[in-house]
Parts: sequence; C-alpha cells; structure tokens
Amino acid sequence: MKVVPKSTHPFWASLEDGARQVSSVTLREVTEADLEMLRTHRNRDDTRCWLGSAAVISEEMQRAWWTNGGANTMRIATSLGEDIGLARVDLVGEQACVGSDVFAKYRGRGLGHRVFDAACRYASDREAKMLWLQVFIENTAAVRIYLRAGFHFHPGHYVTEIPREIPGYSYRVNLHYAHMRRLLT
Repeated sequence: MKVVPKSTHPFWASLEDGARQVSSVTLREVTEADLEMLRTHRNRDDTRCWLGSAAVISEEMQRAWWTNGGANTMRIATSLGEDIGLARVDLVGEQACVGSDVFAKYRGRGLGHRVFDAACRYASDREAKMLWLQVFIENTAAVRIYLRAGFHFHPGHYVTEIPREIPGYSYRVNLHYAHMRRLLT
C-alpha cells in the first residue's frame, strides 16, 4: 500500500485507498541545546497555569535544573523529525510518574494522546508496573487523554485546591489538583 503525503496536515498521511494514518511519535533525550526551548515553553502562560508550580523560571534556574539532573526524567517527543512536545517519566522502583505536553504550535492537532502514549510505553519498557500522575481536573483536554489511556482517579487520594490565574479569565480561579493512576499488566 503506497503512502501519499497529505499537504493539509504535516502529521497525517493519506493511503491510496483514502484511509489515513498518523505519523509515529518517538522520544529522545533532552540535550543542553534544548534548554532555552524548554524554558520558553514552560514559561508560557497557557502552559504554566497547568503546572504544579506556576512560577516563571529564569535562565539561571533552568541551568540549575540541568546541572542537578532534572533532564533525566524528561524526553523530547518528536514526529517526522520535528520536536512536537515533551514527556516526563520519573521511574522509582516499579512505579513511574508520567506526564506530557504538546508544544503550543502543535496543539489542537490530536497529538496529545500520542505523546502521552509514548511516555507510558517508555515507562512500561523499563519495567514500570504502576503509572501515576497529578492533574488539574479543570484541564479537561489532559484528563480526556489520561482517561483514554486507561488512567483512573485514585479514590483514596485527596484533591488539593490551588488558586491560579488562567489565560482568558479576568480573576483568579481555584483549580483542583487530583491524583490519577494506571496499573500495568
């Protein structure tokens, strides 16, 4: 079956029979050359509002993160040779804290679940038996991705309420930070 590139969307290809397939997402290590790209992405208002810590980070803070091994838990998600997002996989024994984000210029293209699936596969390939994450339940796009990937809200974990400024709102809102997990077979 011949694959014909589809010009309207760089991450989709049309097959001769009219079916569509999406390009694969792979993970690569973070390099020192990625630091400014990561800091710029992390400091965007529409990214920071969904992080556990919403503080803007400086170049010095980013450099300290790199020097102290912070990049060891991060991977850059790539597709068709382009960096499209990032994945977090923090392995501790048989558990892994996982997470992902799609870079702003690639959002809204259906890539979020592919980047997150790549993070989960990465953890599973390293013998993780349980995956977990924390998410603001108001981040409905992320919650949909996590539920689709087989994650469930952890019933024994309390929800933390955190005041946050959200782009598009003229006032601070209280977001609800919850724990989700998935057992692997």
